[in-house]
Amino acid sequence: MKFEFSKKLYLGKGVLNIGKDKVIKDVKLGKPAPGIYLISKTDSDTDMLEILPYFVLKQKYFKHKKFFLYGLASGKDEAIELLTEMFKDCLNERKDVNLKEFLS
Repeated sequence: MKFEFSKKLYLGKGVLNIGKDKVIKDVKLGKPAPGIYLISKTDSDTDMLEILPYFVLKQKYFKHKKFFLYGLASGKDEAIELLTEMFKDCLNERKDVNLKEFLS
């Protein structure tokens, strides 16, 4: 699997405590990253994003997929908080909730 990262990558406090560079490196290299959740764009043409536990991407189905990441979080609750923060920032800056455009 391959990863691309948004220029406006959002990082949860847990990821910052672990170390931003370490988490990003582990994800890029496919190394274990327990408890890490990714906020990624969906395969559809909608503006929807999805929260995925990193460990799920180890399945064969995802082996040749490419992911565009908007956020990294430590735990599902932190991922939800991060996504909420993204929506708020987008709404404040753009007056809409087109997250894919806001974060790209």
